[in-house]
Amino acid sequence: MKMGWTMTAKFKKSAWQYLGYVPTWIVGTQYCEDEAAPGEQLYLEPEPDNPADSLAMAVFSQNGIRLGYLPRYDAAVFTPSVNSGCLILKGVSEESANQRKTALRLEAYASPRGTGWFEPMRGDNVLDILHNSVLSVWRDREMYSAATIMAFRDTMRERAHGKNLHIATSVLYRLLRGVCTDKLAAEKAAFINLLDDAFKGQTWGDAIGCRDLAVYPVYGDVKRKDKGSKADASKLTGQLDFSPESIVKHYACPAHAQGVVICHGSSLHRICWFASEAQMEMRWFNLITEAKNAMPLFSTGKPLSRKNTGEEISGHLENAEFEIGAPDANGKRRLNFKESLSGQVNISNDGKLETVDLEVRKWLTVDSNFRGKME
Repeated sequence: MKMGWTMTAKFKKSAWQYLGYVPTWIVGTQYCEDEAAPGEQLYLEPEPDNPADSLAMAVFSQNGIRLGYLPRYDAAVFTPSVNSGCLILKGVSEESANQRKTALRLEAYASPRGTGWFEPMRGDNVLDILHNSVLSVWRDREMYSAATIMAFRDTMRERAHGKNLHIATSVLYRLLRGVCTDKLAAEKAAFINLLDDAFKGQTWGDAIGCRDLAVYPVYGDVKRKDKGSKADASKLTGQLDFSPESIVKHYACPAHAQGVVICHGSSLHRICWFASEAQMEMRWFNLITEAKNAMPLFSTGKPLSRKNTGEEISGHLENAEFEIGAPDANGKRRLNFKESLSGQVNISNDGKLETVDLEVRKWLTVDSNFRGKME
């Protein structure tokens, strides 16, 4: 079925104001003969005669081939807006990790009538007050973090899903999701670069300990030639007696170290950075003890060299999945890592690292010959 030309032609002839986008999906693709390719420009039109849903919003290719529909919760908000002449919708198909769904970047454009939504409502009622609250966040969205906007959306979620808002309010509520998506991506990239630059800018000490539990001190701005042990990582051999006395002797906290990288053989185990040398010294013994208790049963190969340790950390940070917390009362942010890295990073309000405590998570598997390997 070829449709989709009335609104498309109107869109091309009109100067409509771009508002933003909503990350969503194309549904009902199993009932259509064609599917969207990643990056394809798409157009949308209401389908009022749809027997299943009078608010259905169909998605079309540039050739006017129907590819599916908007989800009902999106159509319930955007179809009335399009029918009233306030909005026009376009879409861009995107790649998705979920092979059963086609990701859609739903773009909204406002007519001169639609731009009136961006004025406060003056009624003496709850719906107008709620609209003005959402409008205020929308207008000042650049000054808020992704976590703060997401927390605000959470407070409105029940009303938004229950259709207890003005249509204009619901549209802004949905568009704030796209704002969060963009902000989150930008914040993650900025924080990863911050962590990467911070670790690259430090001086790495020589490995201390033994082959199966090698420890690399990380130094701050102190310029010293006698940092750490003079031991070469490649020469660390054997297994130590991990009594408290042995740990104190063979894993003494290096002077002036402010961070530490702990490896189980050739695999990273933990990455720590502290706000001061004193904090590092206080945590040192517990860090080594915890690392000893978490050692795999089998040897994991030769320790990393100092150069490779830095490269390994950069790779882990770039590929890490994490959530960014909202600023607290002092303006500090927390990064909560998950999956491949577990732990937190605290960043001050002036963008400086305060503490890093990350554990690298890898599964130890054993083959039929009882040789361990890291995956």
